[in-house]
Amino acid sequence: MALLPAGRFLLVSRIADHCDGVVLAAVTRVSNAPPLLFACLEKGLTLSPMIRDSRRFAVGVLPPEPCAISRLFGRPPAFDEDRFLGLPTISLPSGLRMPSRVLGWLDCEMVRHLDIGGDCEVYIGQVHAAQRVASPAPPTPLRAPPARSGGTRVAPPRSTPRLRSRA
Repeated sequence: MALLPAGRFLLVSRIADHCDGVVLAAVTRVSNAPPLLFACLEKGLTLSPMIRDSRRFAVGVLPPEPCAISRLFGRPPAFDEDRFLGLPTISLPSGLRMPSRVLGWLDCEMVRHLDIGGDCEVYIGQVHAAQRVASPAPPTPLRAPPARSGGTRVAPPRSTPRLRSRA
């Protein structure tokens, strides 16, 4: 199984005002005409009934290096957590939201749902819109604090006002 091609993908869906997503290890093309894709989700996720009821989902291609999106959507959500809150997103033609830092996205309508009896469910979606994002903006680098060596103390910057005690 380790020899099969895999990437990092974010599958998102929405029902009413609630959006959610999950990181997937693989998404596979099923057909070119019509354009169909295959996504496999772990059973028991809150995302499954959202996809089945709305019949819509979108797949975003994540960058190969670890990123905040992978950490945020790579774990189960807390109760009533909106993981899209504060996250820069783009609106897809179907009305779904996708984090703006994806490399590309595919907007799909669910055409088949298969429960194959294992620990996963299979969703097949027809792609209605897709776009490759030219190049997402690089993250703003954080400045590392000055390195301390041994017992050397680092003096505060001169612009920091010093408080004097009155004796």
